[in-house]
Amino acid sequence: MVYECTDMELTAQKDNKGKSYLRVSYVGDNGQKVSQQFYLGTQAQKRRFDASFVRSHLADKHQEFDGYSPTKAVRQQHRFRLPKFVIARKQGRFWALRDVIFENEFSVTPDLL
Repeated sequence: MVYECTDMELTAQKDNKGKSYLRVSYVGDNGQKVSQQFYLGTQAQKRRFDASFVRSHLADKHQEFDGYSPTKAVRQQHRFRLPKFVIARKQGRFWALRDVIFENEFSVTPDLL
């Protein structure tokens, strides 16, 4: 499934065991919604979050990002840019995020023409 992303929601939630995690939901104009979760309790989980989400979504890279807890990330969600398109695939009964494409990935430099 490929759809144009119209909104991105970041929410801090707790699982059945009481552990906090960050849920990132990409919403489309026809109600499509694909989410991914990030647990941020260990350094390895924070590095994974940084590599797979923060680096690509952060709009103002000149300021250091320090929101490596679910509530801090939600408070700093204004710093993340919205992707243009979301690509997901069916895994069992649910949709799993494959990739996000940003507006600047469509721009062509004159050198390549």
